[in-house]
Amino acid sequence: MSVHSQRRLVIVEDEPAHTGLLRRAFELVNGLDVVTCLGDGEAAVDYLQDPDTEPPDLLLIDLRLPKKNGLDVVRSIRPDPRYDESLVVVLTTSARIDEVRAALRLGADYYILKPFDIFALGPLLLKALQAGRTPTCFCQEDAFSALNLKFCLSPDCEGRRIHQPVTVTPGPAAH
Repeated sequence: MSVHSQRRLVIVEDEPAHTGLLRRAFELVNGLDVVTCLGDGEAAVDYLQDPDTEPPDLLLIDLRLPKKNGLDVVRSIRPDPRYDESLVVVLTTSARIDEVRAALRLGADYYILKPFDIFALGPLLLKALQAGRTPTCFCQEDAFSALNLKFCLSPDCEGRRIHQPVTVTPGPAAH
């Protein structure tokens, strides 16, 4: 892990609008520092395999990337011991269970479905960073439904248990 007071974050996302939203959301979270944003899988692999690159504490990787997909990025870094303590989060629109299992098998720590509440992501990721690489069950947290986390990655679940989205009924309007 980084010796910096801020946790270092690398975003790998090909949609500039999504990158901008993620960057802005993390700027609001004390303790997270976005060090770079990369727009395709090949650029991410090149950057992350560079011996001069300091491994980030957290990598957010889109699954559907040009040139190399997110699974290729995860596959390229997990054998490297420099990334043993880096938390890897896959962000995607794909709810295919085979892709969830492939991401976990390759070394992703969390698999989050888009769309999600962008402002709930930062605080939840800080909790995940505090837990380290042991997948933590956030099923009972409000952020679980806000982030569209349908696949619990706790050691008990290991991506097998699919949680149904929670429907929140609004309370009576305040007067």
